[in-house]
Amino acid sequence: MRSDFAGAGKSAMQQIRVPELSIDLIRARSSERSRRDHMRTLVLYAALCLSVIGVGTGLAARVYSGIHVWFYGGKAAVTIDSLVSQQEPTKEDLRAVLNRAAFPVVLPVGMPAGTRIDGLKYAPLGHPNSIIVEYRNVRTNLRLTLSLFDSSAITKGTTGLPSRKASMVNPASGLDVWTIDKETVVASKQVPAKEIDRIKAAMMTTSPQQSLKAAGPMLRRIIVEGGSDTVADAVEQYAPPTYRSVLLDRKYIGWIPWLAKRKKLGPDSRMVVVTDIPMIHGQPDYMNATVNWPNKIMPRLGVQAVWAFLQATHTGPKCRCELLYYRPNAATFAIWKISVADPRRVARYVVDAKTLVVRAER
Repeated sequence: MRSDFAGAGKSAMQQIRVPELSIDLIRARSSERSRRDHMRTLVLYAALCLSVIGVGTGLAARVYSGIHVWFYGGKAAVTIDSLVSQQEPTKEDLRAVLNRAAFPVVLPVGMPAGTRIDGLKYAPLGHPNSIIVEYRNVRTNLRLTLSLFDSSAITKGTTGLPSRKASMVNPASGLDVWTIDKETVVASKQVPAKEIDRIKAAMMTTSPQQSLKAAGPMLRRIIVEGGSDTVADAVEQYAPPTYRSVLLDRKYIGWIPWLAKRKKLGPDSRMVVVTDIPMIHGQPDYMNATVNWPNKIMPRLGVQAVWAFLQATHTGPKCRCELLYYRPNAATFAIWKISVADPRRVARYVVDAKTLVVRAER
């Protein structure tokens, strides 16, 4: 899928320099769709939010249990302790984050038809008080990132810089900031004003429950583990609606033999938790951070079933295909082999859950 930042993130990064982090480290894969720097974006918008509200007023943030921002003399400092990144979220993923949030979250509404929620970033994991939502719309070429913060986490006052060195950034202007009840919303003015005005007006008259319902069509219906947007969009149209379906790209296919031989669960690479991030010479040292993929998408037997399919059909990571995996009943696994060139071309197989015998469906 895409290899670019959201448009707002791109323009803002020209104003604020935040240390780079390779996405290969975070997701342990060099997926065609994911070279965006998730950590950088989250830190960026935390800093931007506070800079707009507080530059020149001595704001200090008792923030985020993962991201800490200080402002002094027109400058800013950031330290990063922990972050969570969630790509291609489903409705269940989003609801889980909102249920744990420290404030009643009103999601952005009023988006153009065809808009998708591309990703979430939030901190801390257990009780988020910062949530960043990334949107895209291929038809209108919209790229938009909106940051939602618990307003109580932003307080006036001054604090001393931490004893360890913090990462220094320059405050940026050019943002729209508004509040809804206990929520502070931040959007870049690089987005057309008419878009922001429409979203702002819609949010002002929307409840948290209504905003979650409105977000439903913008979320993935299946679990998408990397791969092509074109394939994922097509597969969503015909994937069985009653099962928990998972779309595996070629990178994930390449993991299967390793996972199967070690009797491992299938990890969910969409969600990454980074904790205990040390600071070295004023920069976050991600190489020595703790990186964890806590969620799983396949049981051990499911991994074994996919491996049996790969062996029986002589399919490997070099194939021009992706796999749709689901379990229709206790006795079988279903695996569909989908052409990347033409996602309408689908070969359907079933794998016996007891014998792992693979059979093509007619």
